[in-house]
Formats: sequence, C-alpha cells, structure tokens
Amino acid sequence: MQFKKSYNSDDILKTAEKLFLKNGFSRTSMRDIAEKSGVGLGNIYNYFKNKDEIFCRIVEPVVKTLENETDKHHDPENSDLFFTELQTMSAQYISRQAEAYLTLIKKHRRQMELLFFRAEGSSMEKFFERFTDRTTEKVKLFLSALNQKLPQAAHTFDDFTIHIHTVWMITFFREIIMHKISLEKARNIISDYITFESAGWLELMKR
Repeated sequence: MQFKKSYNSDDILKTAEKLFLKNGFSRTSMRDIAEKSGVGLGNIYNYFKNKDEIFCRIVEPVVKTLENETDKHHDPENSDLFFTELQTMSAQYISRQAEAYLTLIKKHRRQMELLFFRAEGSSMEKFFERFTDRTTEKVKLFLSALNQKLPQAAHTFDDFTIHIHTVWMITFFREIIMHKISLEKARNIISDYITFESAGWLELMKR
C-alpha cells in the first residue's frame, strides 16, 4: 500500500531556500520547487500564490531583524544615552554592539545570502537601495534629536554623508557573507569595524 507524502508550507520553504541559494530566484521555477518538495505543481498554489511570495517569506525574518535593529539603535528617544556610551568607547560597548552584529549573521546567514546575492528578478531585488534610504531617514531623525538634547554634540551632517555611512554598514554585511567569513574571524573584524565607525562619528560630533 502506498501512502501519500505528508507536506506543509515549511517543507516547501525549506526546499525553495535550497534551490534559491543554488540557482538564484530568476533561475528557479515553481515547477522546480514543487518537484523537489514532492508537492504537485497545482497543489503548491494552495500554499503560495507565486514564487515571489515564497522568496519573500524566506527572507522576511532577516528583513524584519535588520529593520528592527536599525530602529532600536537609532531611536531618537535614546540619542543622548547613545552619545554618552559612545564617548566612553568602553570594551563593554564595543562587545555589545559586535555581538548584535554577530548574532544577526549567525542566525540569518543563508537568508542574507539570498537577499544580497540571489534576489534578482524578485520584488526584493532593490532591498539594498530601499534599506539604505530607510536607514538614512532614521539616522537623520536620530541626529536631529541628539542635536536638540546635547547642543555640545551638535553637528550639521550633509544628507549624503549619512547616506554613505548607511551604505557602508549594509555593505559590511554583504562582504562578510560574500567572502564566507567564519564566525570566529568575523568577531574580530566586526569589533574593528565598530571601533573605527564609532570613533569616526565621535570625532565629527566634536567639531
């Protein structure tokens, strides 16, 4: 007696993730996903309306994490506390920031690879540009709040200066993923990056 294979949306997502990582979004078809998942091509549409929805569901956790971490780090309400910590440049501050970056990479490395390098043809293809634009606006609000709370740290930043720094941050993640940097090696690299970036912001605010 033959038994029908049991499957659910999570099985489909796991299979699709492997195919997207191997072939990219544009070179993976719904038929490919259905066949590798053991799901009938017609049945797969009972779970997802199209391939783009599958891709977006897979990368959704890392997109939300990146946005949430950005919002938390650049919360205007905490801008003065951030500056106080930044001034100390303590080992604890650097370590805490580095661990946040490292945890993100450790938890979402595959999804970041999809988002940064395998999204061509999907609705997430322009994520890099959208994220940097969104983050630029967040940082502008953050710095404006800081200038009001701490006039001694006030500095007028050109919008493009802020934009360049947000591009730099997301590019940092892209390079680590692209070069397949191990977590052990990434820890030191991230600490160096945060130290360098923090010192740069602090120097600008002292002018």
